[in-house]
Amino acid sequence: MGPAAAALAIALAAPQRAPRSADLVAALQTACAGEDPPACAELARRYRAGDGVSRDLVKALRAAQDGCDAGEPALCVEAGRAILRGEGVKPDPELARRLFGEACTQRTRAGCLDLALMLQNGDGVAQDLSQATSMFDRACQGGEAAACSLYGDARYVGNGSPKDARAAEVAYRRACQLEHFAGCTKLGDLFRMRNDAARAAAQYRKACTADEKAAELRRRACELGDRDACDVRE
Repeated sequence: MGPAAAALAIALAAPQRAPRSADLVAALQTACAGEDPPACAELARRYRAGDGVSRDLVKALRAAQDGCDAGEPALCVEAGRAILRGEGVKPDPELARRLFGEACTQRTRAGCLDLALMLQNGDGVAQDLSQATSMFDRACQGGEAAACSLYGDARYVGNGSPKDARAAEVAYRRACQLEHFAGCTKLGDLFRMRNDAARAAAQYRKACTADEKAAELRRRACELGDRDACDVRE
């Protein structure tokens, strides 16, 4: 039995009454201190939501950091986001960057994406478009659909890497396959600019079916005969 299960079993041991929230939280604290990441995650959730305890963002962050230190990269991302936003603490972009980087190194795609966004936007750190593009690619390869779309944008315009419409196409197609339907719209744009109306229309229909607004607006404009609207890339 792991430390989280053992601690919770103690809290639940009294057969005649339902366990008190205080007992559960104490058990979670014990388990988290014993480097049990699931216990740290639940403890962070409870403090963040005020579930059975007084809402306390500082304690929520501490639990997430403990879980990160115990080897759960998703909690590194959670802690990084809280630190970047300044939830209960003074914002510390450099620490957030390190936490996102640690998560990314452990193949957590959300960490790669958050790190890429920081570097792309210069959010508290020096802007680095080349590294941001590399991180978008890494997150995309891990299956992060939004990162695929952003990587496609970077390759299409040449942000941080050489312009490459074919690489952009591959990235948008990947985003679309992962049901990030803005990627379908952008893929349709590429086909339209190549005068491949049939393939463009197929992508726009796919995006419209999913209520992707850019595709829907473009389809309506084209139906009304506004060729300028059809020819403008969003």
